[in-house]
Amino acid sequence: MRKKRFVYSLIIFVLFFICMHSFAYADSISRLLGKNDAVLIGTDAGKILYKKNIYQKLVPASSLKVITALAAINYFGEDFYFKTDFYVTNDNNLKVKGYGDPFLISQAIDDATSDVAKKINSINDVILDVSYFKPAEINGNGKSFHAYESLNGALCANFNSITFKKKGKGYISAEAQTPLLPFVMDRVISSGMTKGRISLTPDYDKNAIYAGKLLGYFLKKHHCNIRGKVKLGEINSAKDELIHTFYSPYSLNKVIRYMLYYSNNYVANQLFLATGAKKYGSPADLEKGAKAIYEYLGTSGLKIDEGSGLSRENGVSAAKMYRILLKFFPYYKLMKKRGNDYYKTGTLNGVRARIGYLKKKDKLFPYVIILNDNWGNIYKVIKAVRNKIG
Repeated sequence: MRKKRFVYSLIIFVLFFICMHSFAYADSISRLLGKNDAVLIGTDAGKILYKKNIYQKLVPASSLKVITALAAINYFGEDFYFKTDFYVTNDNNLKVKGYGDPFLISQAIDDATSDVAKKINSINDVILDVSYFKPAEINGNGKSFHAYESLNGALCANFNSITFKKKGKGYISAEAQTPLLPFVMDRVISSGMTKGRISLTPDYDKNAIYAGKLLGYFLKKHHCNIRGKVKLGEINSAKDELIHTFYSPYSLNKVIRYMLYYSNNYVANQLFLATGAKKYGSPADLEKGAKAIYEYLGTSGLKIDEGSGLSRENGVSAAKMYRILLKFFPYYKLMKKRGNDYYKTGTLNGVRARIGYLKKKDKLFPYVIILNDNWGNIYKVIKAVRNKIG
């Protein structure tokens, strides 16, 4: 009888200890949060283990990129490749139409122009068709020299940015594959920097012209003579002859992996705009991008202003983000990984966020942390969340 009593007492003690242990972790999270902070911890089956303020729409900063990524995958598919079309006109001009390829980098342009130069060896003007995107005025983008504030467009080169370094009294490109064209030298000098990556220009048309100048540089490299100028125009589908379609070597899967790892705002909004055009037709704009996301994910607990998280007009509840993480399960390995944590952070002045999945014994536990008040507690909250999961 005494033995049974001892066993019962031991079981009660253990259960009490477990409950108090869990309560202590839960309480430790609550003490760290303000009224505009939210935390949610759940399981892959949709069971919520801990929640606080989960229905408030809060500024998510760059954690919003997971929503952009999920919408892009839904509308395009992981194996989608962006394209760029090349046409020749009756008067021997080369027309180039862009569709928002976020990875039209120097190596890709080199490859594309190599193919084009095999079909034509001399042209007059290079005419750029950028009509697939409308200019996108993004809240929070101050059009500074910061590369993370680069503008978006249908035909842009190298993330609409320039990488350079000073050498002697002049400047050279900091990328072996990319020339530092005279067209951008005023921008480089105006930055006052001796090296680094800066946004190209706050002028939409000039961004496109730079892409055209770079196309011209590589066409000449491949022995295609250019007699005219680089300028803007549009394709005439009834008269212009399509001579080449260049497909990016980077699948959407790889583009998203890069976007999430480096938290690239430019890439995120290229995807956001292209997604809107895919769903509702061109020209792409911010409204269509947001509408496409609402169509897929619903409007409850969600306010979308743009796709990178740069705007403070974006809002998402922890409950909504958790549902999104459940949908994102098949793609969780596209996130940055540290230890057993697959995650995406978000940072703005006065905002800290972290969403992702903690892996424990081959199970994934989605979690959402969005702090709009006590943002300085982010690392303490992360630690408490990890302790809660165990």
